[in-house]
Amino acid sequence: MVKNTKENKVSLVASKKHGVTRDSILDAGLHLFAERGFDGISVKDIESAVGLTPGRGSFYRHFKSREELLETIVHREVERIRGMRDLQQRAVGGSLGDRRAELILQYRLSLIGLEQIKSLINLLAREYGRFPELMDQLHQLLVDESTNN
Repeated sequence: MVKNTKENKVSLVASKKHGVTRDSILDAGLHLFAERGFDGISVKDIESAVGLTPGRGSFYRHFKSREELLETIVHREVERIRGMRDLQQRAVGGSLGDRRAELILQYRLSLIGLEQIKSLINLLAREYGRFPELMDQLHQLLVDESTNN
C-alpha cells in the first residue's frame, strides 16, 4: 500500500503538470507549424506560446527537437482521426434504417472531422515533400484506410 504523503502528492501534481505542458506544447506546435511553417518558428516561439520562459530548456524536457515534436504531432493527429472515424462508423453504421439519411449524417460528420484537422492539413500542405514519411502515414490514413471501409 502506498502512503499518502506530501511527497507523493507533489509527485502526482508534477506528473499531471508534465502531461498538461506536453499537450500544450503539442497544441501550440501544431498551430504554429501550420501558421508559419517548420522553419518559421523556433523552440523559443513554442515555449513563449505555452507560457514557458523562453531559453530555459523547458521544451527539451518534453521533446528532443522540433523534428520530434512534429512527428509526435502527426502521430497524435493520426490517432485522433482514426478515433473520429471509428466513432463515426459506429454512430452511423445502419443505425438509422434509412441509407440516405445515414449517408448525409456520415458526410456531415466527415466535414466536421476535416474542420478539426484543418491545422494538420495546412501544416502538411505547407511542408509537402519535406517530411515524406509523415505524408505517407497521413495519406494511408486519409485515403487508403477510407477506401477500405
